Amino acid sequence: MNKQRILIVGSGPSAFGFINGLNENKDIEITLIDNSKVELVDKGCQFKNEFITGNRKVEGLESDNPLISNHFGGFSNFWGGTYDDPNEEIIEKFLDLDIDIKKYLEHIDNLIPRFIFTNNPVKSENTLLFNSILQPKTIEKFRNLGFNVKDSEIATNHSRFNNFNKDKKCEYCGEIESFCREDSIWDTKQFVLNLIEEKKIKYLDDTKLISFEEKKDLVECKLLIKNKINIEKFDKLILATGPVSTAEILLLSKIVNRVIIKTTDLIQVPFIKFFKTSEKLHSFSDLFSSIKVFNSYTYQQHYFFSKTILILSKNAFRLSAALKFMPKFLLSLVGGMFITLDSKVSSKIVMSISENKIKTIHKDGERKKRNKILRYFFMKLLKSKIILFLPIKKVWLRGSSYHNGSQFPLGKFASKETSDSLGRISYLKNTHIVDSSVLPDVNTGPGVKLIIANSYRIASNLYS
Repeated sequence: MNKQRILIVGSGPSAFGFINGLNENKDIEITLIDNSKVELVDKGCQFKNEFITGNRKVEGLESDNPLISNHFGGFSNFWGGTYDDPNEEIIEKFLDLDIDIKKYLEHIDNLIPRFIFTNNPVKSENTLLFNSILQPKTIEKFRNLGFNVKDSEIATNHSRFNNFNKDKKCEYCGEIESFCREDSIWDTKQFVLNLIEEKKIKYLDDTKLISFEEKKDLVECKLLIKNKINIEKFDKLILATGPVSTAEILLLSKIVNRVIIKTTDLIQVPFIKFFKTSEKLHSFSDLFSSIKVFNSYTYQQHYFFSKTILILSKNAFRLSAALKFMPKFLLSLVGGMFITLDSKVSSKIVMSISENKIKTIHKDGERKKRNKILRYFFMKLLKSKIILFLPIKKVWLRGSSYHNGSQFPLGKFASKETSDSLGRISYLKNTHIVDSSVLPDVNTGPGVKLIIANSYRIASNLYS
């Protein structure tokens, strides 16, 4: 019996989830393509090399569309570290479709090791625990103000996890060395490279899927391989490219003629605090929190001062450059917060096609409500001895938060606007979308864990 040939497009979190969900099925032959070249180079301290995702362009992210990554592993290399479960509203939307997504979130928990910053004991083989820099009474004050508070959990790579040495400090930034490398934050690079070396997948680098067409029981794919067009046929096509690339492929394939991609807008606000915290030797978030504001879900990541936080913020806030001249005891009062807004009040990306050309326009979210939410946070956080500097906030709109998707949300049946439980839209039979495009909604908090779990679910049910 011949093996079923599948083509997976993309090398990021959704591809990772799908391949793991296949559970090494021996009856499947995987070809994986990505519009990038495989790289795995230790560049040393990321702060020495100014690995900054502010206004500065980062290698691999410069393209005609800044929401499409040409970097091996996709955006997981930059945004995959913050690791948390989806909010209850998302879980309920899955339950409305008779899908227990919690089961799959538990399945994938053992796939990725994490650093957890906590004052509470946690039993897990896949976590390394570090003391939170926050005092318990400070965390309790957040809870008393109505915030749902959770310890900061950062997904990391096995190489950093297995070789962790708390006594080995970086000569440049002074952090624990395992915290300041590019591969400190989880990505999919080593996972894919291991599959290639073990000949478990066939990998075509620098290859782009232009369009596809389903013919009988096969999917005919038009591939651009090193500037040459090739037509290849597969039994199944798996789109794990991220929502914007997935939308482009479906538009160019004439499957749909218009898509509306949801986003969650992100606001970065510096602050001054008036309570004590311990010394910090990393640039990760120190605390996660969430709270409903005016019936709108919001999610927060709290960052308190460290030398590397100052480096990371210098492109976002001009004031940061002047802060380095301040005495250390004053710098210890400085921090910043990421506030992520619900997709209901956030901007949207509208993509359409005419004469084989894709047009992209952006619809801004509810600006008045966004400002109202910010004023609420200002007053609320005053009670926790934090003053937000709203006039110099940085706002990430129109998809620039990289929390995008849900243009084909899971539904009871497939259509041009919805997908079925296996990620298929419209009349498609053998093409499955497994990235955030088919989530019921864009999670207001970190999306990586949910994306992996849903992709894992589709694979495990597709070949159960």
